[in-house]
Amino acid sequence: MDVQRLVPRAVMAALTMSLVVIPQAQQPPGSVWEGVYTEAQAKRGQDQYAKACSLCHGAKLQGSDVAPSLSGVFLDTYPTVADLFERVRTTMPEDQPGQLAREVYADIVAHMFAVNKFPAGQLELGTNLEALQQIRIERVKP
Repeated sequence: MDVQRLVPRAVMAALTMSLVVIPQAQQPPGSVWEGVYTEAQAKRGQDQYAKACSLCHGAKLQGSDVAPSLSGVFLDTYPTVADLFERVRTTMPEDQPGQLAREVYADIVAHMFAVNKFPAGQLELGTNLEALQQIRIERVKP
């Protein structure tokens, strides 16, 4: 038996099997137009928004005398989802900023995206700032 011939075959077989078993890393979306939240998450966010945000920002995110609208042109202020997420997380609700769990803030941002007519996707919006920094907020579909 020629061991030198078997080793490369064994190595190739092991590498081939590892490609089958190891899942491919998923490429993070580059834009909110690529479905960065789920419908279920947006629904949870709608419920949380009603409790924590609607008093000032309005039931339909339309804004009021004391708080700006959360739809339309306001999005131009935030180039990435991380920027928007951190603004909401660190300043809202105004009377007790940061009181909600990070996941609740993500749900609320998902609701904001749904109201702004960005499409839902298969994965929930997460809370990892590094990943959120990779997702651009673009009002117009590229």
